[in-house]
Amino acid sequence: MAAGFIDKKDEDFYIYIFDKFQATYKFRDCHKITAESSYLAGIIDELETVYLNINIKNIQFRLLEFPFSEKEKIKEIISFQIKEMITSDIEDIVWDFIPIEKVEDNSSVPPSPFKILLAFIDKSFLRDILTEIPDNNIRPSVITSVETFHAFVSRDIDDLFKAFELNEEDKLIQMSNMFSSDKLNFAKGEFLYRDDIAKALPYIKLGAFFAIFLYVFLCVHLMLDIINMSEKEKRINKDIKQIYSSLMPEDSRIINPLYQLKSHQKQLDWKVDEFNDINPLHVLKLISEEWGVSSSIDEIEAFKDLITIKGEADNADQIKTMADVLQDKFSGEPVIETKQSSGTKIGYTIQVRRNL
Repeated sequence: MAAGFIDKKDEDFYIYIFDKFQATYKFRDCHKITAESSYLAGIIDELETVYLNINIKNIQFRLLEFPFSEKEKIKEIISFQIKEMITSDIEDIVWDFIPIEKVEDNSSVPPSPFKILLAFIDKSFLRDILTEIPDNNIRPSVITSVETFHAFVSRDIDDLFKAFELNEEDKLIQMSNMFSSDKLNFAKGEFLYRDDIAKALPYIKLGAFFAIFLYVFLCVHLMLDIINMSEKEKRINKDIKQIYSSLMPEDSRIINPLYQLKSHQKQLDWKVDEFNDINPLHVLKLISEEWGVSSSIDEIEAFKDLITIKGEADNADQIKTMADVLQDKFSGEPVIETKQSSGTKIGYTIQVRRNL
């Protein structure tokens, strides 16, 4: 396994290759990065991780002290305090911190404060330097500072506040040590790049393709089912209309056969109830018992609460007599309608309500 460390010298970028031996990293060789350096592709692919070195002069530092050592609490407090340490917007910088030392508590001595080194850098600078790397396929997963690490491990904290540069030999020593040690890392937010995600990206894309394919397939299948159901529904509606036409041939206008059939069913139920409540022979017997007039009866309708008689009479007196007979037998006030019939006959319709 191997790791790489990108460093900028003057206007050029170089990548240092380190081979891993057990828990340590040994320097192998160094390559200049250019847009035409296609031979680097094989070397880059074998790297487990890639670091990017930021010159110390582009980083700002603060020494802070806290009465506790919990990193999450310190991070929360720094996110508020850092606003007072910078002149720009906090959204324009990226920051990180690293513990310097912690003195063990002693019962006879007040506890020493927990000291940290806070470092922050402009996001615009990081964007520029990442864009300047000639090979776009090289993406660092850690953005740090070799000089800062050197000052940290050598306890020369004062060196952080003055510009200095390491010679090539010292820089290689610190680079090899940084792969397995605590260090500052500005690869956060938009600058975060993870090798495992990058390597898994082709599989993620393939999985997304199959997910989209499956979604489209299910949608097509669902649409076909809906179309088939629609065709089945049309056939069922056609069969229902045919059945309705055979049951009700006199009804030529079919809009909603089920609703119309229910309506006919209600009418039939009402007529059945009427028929159950009426004895037709009893009605005819009551009319014939005192029917002494010479008028003729053409039609008798007997419902639960209404008796209707239609026919012809010689004169209005006969019609009045018939109405009196119906009123006497059924105890209802008769309603009489008359019209001139053929010859001298008078057509009549008498309705009387039954008082049940």
